[in-house]
Amino acid sequence: MLPENSAVPGRLRQFNHHFRMYLPEDINEEVLGFMRLSLA
Repeated sequence: MLPENSAVPGRLRQFNHHFRMYLPEDINEEVLGFMRLSLA
């Protein structure tokens, strides 16, 4: 079963995920990778 709280309405397999950065330590390699993708 797909999670309902992050599903995008009208999309079968698209999900939104949220990240809150409070401290510099919150930025790891995974986060940096997604930040790089957003700039591409």
